Amino acid sequence: MMGRHSERKKSKRVAVIGAGPSGIACARYLIKHGASVTVFERHSSVGGQWDHTSPYSAVWPSMHSNSCSLTTRFSDCTYSSDIPIFASCSDIADYLRRYVIQFKIAENVLLNTEVTHLDNVTDQTDMTGRWLLTWRHKNGHEFTGLFDAVVLATGRCSVPILPEVSGAASFSGSLGVIHSKNYSGADVYAGKRVVVVGGSTSGCEIASDIAKVASATISSVRRSRYVFQKIMGGKPAEYINLTRYGALRSEVIAPEQGLAEFKEFIVSRCGTPDQYGGIRPSENIAEAGATMNQEYLLFIAEDRIVQKPSISHIAGQNVYFSDGSRVEGIDGIVLCTGFALSLPFLSEQVREVLKAEAHHIPLAWYTIHPELGGLYFAGFGLPIGSMCLVAEQQARFIAYQCCEVLPHYSKAEVSQTVSEYMSAPMLHGNFYVHQLAIQYARMGGFEANIEAYPELARYLLFGPLTPASFRLSGVDALPDAPKRVVQEAGTFNQMITPVFTQQEVGLLQELEAMKKSAEFSACVRRIMKAQKVLKGGSR
Repeated sequence: MMGRHSERKKSKRVAVIGAGPSGIACARYLIKHGASVTVFERHSSVGGQWDHTSPYSAVWPSMHSNSCSLTTRFSDCTYSSDIPIFASCSDIADYLRRYVIQFKIAENVLLNTEVTHLDNVTDQTDMTGRWLLTWRHKNGHEFTGLFDAVVLATGRCSVPILPEVSGAASFSGSLGVIHSKNYSGADVYAGKRVVVVGGSTSGCEIASDIAKVASATISSVRRSRYVFQKIMGGKPAEYINLTRYGALRSEVIAPEQGLAEFKEFIVSRCGTPDQYGGIRPSENIAEAGATMNQEYLLFIAEDRIVQKPSISHIAGQNVYFSDGSRVEGIDGIVLCTGFALSLPFLSEQVREVLKAEAHHIPLAWYTIHPELGGLYFAGFGLPIGSMCLVAEQQARFIAYQCCEVLPHYSKAEVSQTVSEYMSAPMLHGNFYVHQLAIQYARMGGFEANIEAYPELARYLLFGPLTPASFRLSGVDALPDAPKRVVQEAGTFNQMITPVFTQQEVGLLQELEAMKKSAEFSACVRRIMKAQKVLKGGSR
């Protein structure tokens, strides 16, 4: 399936809308493979959500990433040596600006420029197209241009969802009601009584942040979630549960079993909120949901956070909850209630075809629509794990498709994939990064070929799924990738030898039996043959 890029092909003119991680990664690989790229960014700098100075960002100055710095990056641009395990939003924004400079993307970026209209101007007979784009600079000048392809990388955290709460208009606390998008830090809540609404990532993060300075912090949750910590046993969570072995195993077990095992992973290490004094979550983790936070459960146990169910109504400074309880004298309410997808610049024709819903878009591989050839979506899913890790693999897949490094998928293939996606509601907008990153790598012909590197098998299967492991094979392979895979696996003293443990041997043999694949069995035999050599060399 692997095609070869020809310099004789006419360079495609591609618009990338948004200069966050997904947008700049797409621009980097599109440029590398011959496209003429223009990146449109409405803020005055690149960085997307990670630039807390942007009015379009939903992060706050003290926010840190939930995924570690070894996975929250791209494969060919490193952080400075003094970066912490979990980088701050400012660290990541600086990193993204350096990435743009390193790969000479800056000259392709139009800052302070907002796209106001996008329309398809060709009949969709195949998976290509022509797109008419209108954009406006902050000085008021407006322009129109024709593009062969467009990448939408505008993100999904711009339009806050504001739930209707009975009596909300009567709230008389001195700090009022704000959405998490407008949260700028905990200082203003020092010594105050605060209700934080929402139990997903931002809800737990902001409740934990405020609890350090407030006199009372109430966490109101529609449903109690399973919570796991971002570092456990001295290792980031993704080093334990988001591995290549885990992704391979997920392909041969039922989704229900995968969820049960994820629940066991959390409960066996972190327990459940009710064990800390909070609300017991549903036994069904698909119904309850899960989130990651280092301090939330501890603060519940210390009574610095009090969990309550959803709000029933508000009267003045008193907040009443669905279980009949109430809290009085509340000074401020923070709504961590999520964001609605918003693509206001799309033409009515494109909207009718796309049929985007409030929280997700019906797409194949979160990227392509069968009736909108030449239009690509990047970064619109909700990742469990590092967005940068999956963003780079998605960017490569988009660039290889758009620049015809690989043949286009047929409309029939894309339509079938969209149908499968729509029949599985648990996938709508949500994905595990290790599974999707590997899927992009396979489709793009750059998934790690373990047979070619049997001496790296332990690191690749059971070690952390870092970006370097996707540069071993295929187009854009890096000569130093094998060395970096070994170095990164050894971080936190996780893997300092290539020799499998007995447990890992058992897991690999179990996976072989489950896959029932002659090809995979042959691969396992080669790996185990290499293990005998490695064991001999380690004595």
